[in-house]
Amino acid sequence: MKTTVYTVALSASEKEQWLESFRYFGDPETVFFMDIETTGFSRAYDSVYLVGYLYYKDGQFFIEQHLASDQRDEPEVIEAYCDRLAEAETIVTFNGDMFDLPFMESRHHLLHCSGRLPSGTSADLYRRYRPLTRIFGWENCKLKTIERFLEIDREDVFDGGQLIAVYEEYALSQDESLEKVLLLHNYEDILNLPRLLRIERYLHCLREAEVEEIRLEKEWGSNLSLRVILAQNACISAQGDADYGKDPGETLHFRTEAGSPVLFLTLPVYEGILYHYLPNPEDYYYLPESDSIIHASLVDTVGNAKKKRATAKNCRIVRQGQFLPAWEAPPGLHSFQKEKKKAFVFCEKEEFLNALQKEGPTWKTEAFHHLLHL
Repeated sequence: MKTTVYTVALSASEKEQWLESFRYFGDPETVFFMDIETTGFSRAYDSVYLVGYLYYKDGQFFIEQHLASDQRDEPEVIEAYCDRLAEAETIVTFNGDMFDLPFMESRHHLLHCSGRLPSGTSADLYRRYRPLTRIFGWENCKLKTIERFLEIDREDVFDGGQLIAVYEEYALSQDESLEKVLLLHNYEDILNLPRLLRIERYLHCLREAEVEEIRLEKEWGSNLSLRVILAQNACISAQGDADYGKDPGETLHFRTEAGSPVLFLTLPVYEGILYHYLPNPEDYYYLPESDSIIHASLVDTVGNAKKKRATAKNCRIVRQGQFLPAWEAPPGLHSFQKEKKKAFVFCEKEEFLNALQKEGPTWKTEAFHHLLHL
C-alpha cells in the first residue's frame, strides 16, 4: 500500500471559508471528508483500491490517500481507513450512505480485517442536494454536475468507471503515470466536497438573510417581477424554479449573481376565483343556491332559502381578482386558496404591492421568506 499526504494550499479567505464548512458539521478537527474508489459496485466480488480523506489538523488542511498497489493490499487499505477515521465524529461523503460506507463495512467483514469500523455520524451531501436537482435544473445529481453548476474546474477528465481499467493496468505495471491519474481523480473528488457547501451558504442566505427592500420591477403577461435587496451578497450565481403546486402557472423563478445582494423573483399572477376559508364553520350556515355562507346569528334573515350547517370545506369567502402565490400569507394579508387542502396560499396582488410601500424592513423580510420557501 502507498500512502501520500498533501498540505492543501489555500489563501487566507479560502481557509476561513473551509473552516466555516468544517464547523458546519462540528469541531473541525473531528470532521473528515472521505471518498473511495473501487473496481465495481459489488461488495462481494469487487474491491476497494483507493481511499482518500480531507481533514484539518494543527491549523492546516491535509489530503491523505491510501492506494493499493494491487488487490492483495485491500485489507491494508481498509485497516488504514479504520485507523484514520477512529476519532472522526462526522464523516462527510457524496453518496456515502448508499455506497462508500456500506462498501467498506462489507469488505471489512468479508476480508476479516482488524480494526474497528468508524462510528462517526455520516453527512451525505448527495442526500442533501438531490432534492435541489429540480429547483436548480440540474440534469442529475452527480458530483461533476454540481461542480459545473458552481463553476469548479477539474484537471481530472475520467469518471470512476473509466478508472477501473486504469487501475487494473496499474496493478500489473506499477506505472507512475497511471498512479498519478488514479490519485488525481480521488484527490479532486475530495478537494471539491467542502466547496459544495457554498450551496449550503447560499440557501442559508435565501432562508435567513434580512431583506432591506422589495420593489416591483415590472409586470408582463401573467407574470410579475420583484427586485429584492438582501442584507448580504449571494455567494454563487444561480437561478432556479420553486414549484408551489403541480398546475401550470404555479412556479416561482429566482435569480442571483455572485457578489451581489440583488435577487430577482418572477411570480406567476393567478387571475380568477379563490376562497378564504374560515376556521370556525360551526358558527355559519351554507347557502347552496348562492354558494355563500351566513353567520348563524343572521340565519333568520334568509327566510325559506335552502341552508345547512357549514363545513370546513364550504365555510369560505369567495373572491375574484388577481393573486400572487406564497407558502404563507405575509403578516397582515389575507390568504386565499383554490381548495382547502392545498399546501400553499395566494394573496391579493394589489394588497401585497400596497403593503410593500407601507411596511418596514421586518415585514419585507417575513414577506420574502413566505414567498420563497426553499
